[in-house]
Amino acid sequence: MRMAPAGAFPVSAGMTGFLVRLAAGAVHAPHWHTRANEWHHVVRGRTRVTLFGQDKHMAVAELGPGDCAYLPRSCGHSVESIGTETAEIVGVHDSGVTDETLLATWLARVPRGMLAANRGVDEQMVTGFPPAARTFSRPGTNRP
Repeated sequence: MRMAPAGAFPVSAGMTGFLVRLAAGAVHAPHWHTRANEWHHVVRGRTRVTLFGQDKHMAVAELGPGDCAYLPRSCGHSVESIGTETAEIVGVHDSGVTDETLLATWLARVPRGMLAANRGVDEQMVTGFPPAARTFSRPGTNRP
């Protein structure tokens, strides 16, 4: 992933550009951005974008060259390369300052008692999350 935030390119104070290349079968782990909406355009390859919205709303779309996706601020999402070739995505965040929170990082840091209570399970069932998550997983690796 290559990013071009306002700190590196002051002329883009209101946006951050990015380029993502995902090998066939690779995935950009579930995450969200609290400071920006995201728009991306698939240049090549095929992707599956999964969006996790508020109130248990979920959407899944398979995209190919020329297709675009809009991902609202603070909505969790993941992107998986589902074709046989590397997927290439060009996009923007509508803020010069962006952030990314990985679901796996959040799960590793939230107090175990709070997570167990919200899931309605025993605290032992929610232990063992890794302290650091992988942003991207390659094909054939365990996905977070």
